[in-house]
Amino acid sequence: MMIETQDLLLNFDEISESSDEKKVGTKAFRLALMKKAGIQVKDGIVITTRAVGLFDEFPSVLNYVDIMISKKMEDSLRFDGVAVRSSAIGEDGENKSWAGQFRAKLFV
Repeated sequence: MMIETQDLLLNFDEISESSDEKKVGTKAFRLALMKKAGIQVKDGIVITTRAVGLFDEFPSVLNYVDIMISKKMEDSLRFDGVAVRSSAIGEDGENKSWAGQFRAKLFV
């Protein structure tokens, strides 16, 4: 079976107000909008919910995502190090916040 690979990974610059927040998670969505508004936000790559949804059924998607993250970093993002953060759907909403509950890895 052929898997359509578009929209498995998105740079912050590829996320827009018309994008569905559920595709990238609340934190990534808001960071992307802040960056577009001119607020200083580092570049970022988001593994979309579509990609995560394919991992169990098609384990090769995980390898593809890993390769594409490396390629996107080489091609368009220049890092001195990276931060790896979780961003779940519905996290950091109006009625609840998970801020500080999960581990962040800095300068990986």
